[in-house]
Formats: sequence, structure tokens, C-alpha cells
Amino acid sequence: MTDEEILRRLLALSREWANDRIPLG
Repeated sequence: MTDEEILRRLLALSREWANDRIPLG
């Protein structure tokens, strides 16, 4: 994987975690 791919995966995961832990609705 390239650095960009790793960063994209980390961003996607962090967004999922934020949605699970901090409901923004």
C-alpha cells in the first residue's frame, strides 16, 4: 500500500469510529 492509501483508510476508520461514539444527529 502507498502512504496515500494508508491515510485514506485511517480517515475512513476514524469517521466510522466518530459516528459510532459521537452521534451527530
